[in-house]
Amino acid sequence: MDRVCAIVVTYNAIKWIERCLKSLESSNIQVDYVIIDNDSKDETVDFIERNFSPIKVFRSSRNLGFGKANNVGLKWAYAAGYDYCFLVNQDVYVDPDVADDLVRLLSNQHVFGVLSPLHLEGSGKELDYLFSNYIKSDKELSEDLAARKFGKKTYPVSFVNAACWMISKDTLRKVGIFHPLFFHYGEDDNYVQRLHSEGLQIGVVPEVSIRHDRNQEKESNLKSSHQTRLQRKILLMLLSPGYHLSFAASYRDTIKLTKGHFQFVKKKFMPWHYLLLTKLFIVFYVRIRTSSRADLLSVESRKTSELID
Repeated sequence: MDRVCAIVVTYNAIKWIERCLKSLESSNIQVDYVIIDNDSKDETVDFIERNFSPIKVFRSSRNLGFGKANNVGLKWAYAAGYDYCFLVNQDVYVDPDVADDLVRLLSNQHVFGVLSPLHLEGSGKELDYLFSNYIKSDKELSEDLAARKFGKKTYPVSFVNAACWMISKDTLRKVGIFHPLFFHYGEDDNYVQRLHSEGLQIGVVPEVSIRHDRNQEKESNLKSSHQTRLQRKILLMLLSPGYHLSFAASYRDTIKLTKGHFQFVKKKFMPWHYLLLTKLFIVFYVRIRTSSRADLLSVESRKTSELID
């Protein structure tokens, strides 16, 4: 029987965590789970340890961000021999058949490296706002969802956020873990880029669903911040598979991308922005140059404790 380990990263999660973990425990197949806590300031970890029995709890002394914290769980689960890793956000509630169906489909459809269910908002009545935006460019899925005629089918998509991903161990060996240069947002975009570069696809299975219990009115300040969005775009460009990183050419590409971003958000690109961009670019360039795939992205390298310390 395939072994499945859910990875739940928590940060001040007391509002959602009971319902999240109960939903995992109600899965049609056995789903073990590990907790990686990003230095919560509330009673999240104490509550979990009093009321639940996770396979492992990692307590970080600082906020590692989304990608690095998930990496701790991915590396631990892979080393422990699990066949599938199930990334589940702390504010996600999983229907009983989700894990079972995703594992079954992923094991039979080797073109896919990652599968995701349909993302609904907290009440389960409508699509999650950001999920609906992500799949707009995927015409077949969008049209079938609008007509409510999707049936038992896996839809390849260009992107779906990592609020609920099922990943096989074979995918982890080929693609690796999240790139640690992303703190929060952008790590899943980069992962999908790398997934595609390995000849694998990411898919959505609309027959099964989750509820993502978050604010549906607008993106968070972090994600919608003009500066944060620009930095994420630059990193995604510089880290995209096949991109030739050279100082002069990459800096020119960064300036071009930035001017396009400023035009998109209807801001004026001023001469003093060159100075700020140069400083930012050098920081990114040095960090990328000093990193290596074997050190940072392989699921088999380094001990999990080193990621937390």
